[in-house]
Amino acid sequence: MPAEFQQLTIPEPIREAARTLGFPLLGAVEACGSEFFPEFQAWLEAGKCAEMAYLREHADARRHPGSVLPGVRSILMLGMPFAELEKIAEREHADHPIRKFLVRQAPESGSSEPPENTAFVAQYASSGLDYHDIIRRQLKALQKTFREFFPNQTSRGIVDTAPFFEREFAVRAGLGFLGRNRMLIHPEFGSLFFLAAILTTEVLPVSAERPSVPLLTREEQLEFRRRCESCGQCLCACPTGALSESGLDARLCASYLTIEDRSFGGSSMPVSSPYLLGCDECQRHCPWNQPFPPRTLFRLDAFPLTSDTLRRTPFFRPGPEKLEARAQELQK
Repeated sequence: MPAEFQQLTIPEPIREAARTLGFPLLGAVEACGSEFFPEFQAWLEAGKCAEMAYLREHADARRHPGSVLPGVRSILMLGMPFAELEKIAEREHADHPIRKFLVRQAPESGSSEPPENTAFVAQYASSGLDYHDIIRRQLKALQKTFREFFPNQTSRGIVDTAPFFEREFAVRAGLGFLGRNRMLIHPEFGSLFFLAAILTTEVLPVSAERPSVPLLTREEQLEFRRRCESCGQCLCACPTGALSESGLDARLCASYLTIEDRSFGGSSMPVSSPYLLGCDECQRHCPWNQPFPPRTLFRLDAFPLTSDTLRRTPFFRPGPEKLEARAQELQK
């Protein structure tokens, strides 16, 4: 857990705008150097980042958020539940071609195996839409409101594509605690939410009050973390052994293999997995995520797919060839 932190004051109209835009979690903290950086360096040096070269190439930029926005003084951390993004996708993008290949598992189904000719996709991808696109748009709207209160500042909205430790600053801002599965966990939303940030050159004042609900106090974070330490269901649930007491080894992770690994062709999965994209097993077995939402299935008869069909979806990153190879492996 990061050291003691001080919450910064955010005008209530900005908080209300954030809630309207799908961010029920919003906290602000001072911009400062990362305490997590030495651990991150050790993780890189141990080779546990697998072939994600961009993590090594931009490692030093993560020492301080000033690398992302020069002159940054305050950081607003935001959380959008997966369910909120699904509402936006259903309301505004219901006709996207990828959505016809996605179906929900029956709520009463307790099966850990998908029906024939389907495969699971991780919950973050259940809307079928690229969350970066939707959240960036919502951040721009919130930045507009922020400028009405602070017209002389400069800000930058980011959604996990900048060299910035979102989870570290989210803990500082009271959005949750870091679980043993390395996910940020909130007692109300579990770990099923996206993180985003607005970095600003504005110096926000320190708040003299406890964090506003649903943000967590330092004491609450420590208590929830102690409860997490006594559990360990996520470690037992990891199908590949990627998650252990020593952290996460991306070289073994099913999410890495199905999304990021450029050489993956299906058979390099260490053990059998029913996922076409990603893996939710550590989250699905976490008590904070109970009951787990009905899982999303991808119809394997959708293949072959084109890059145009996958564009602006979570499936574009692995690409059509990689997905089709994985689908063929799952159908054997």
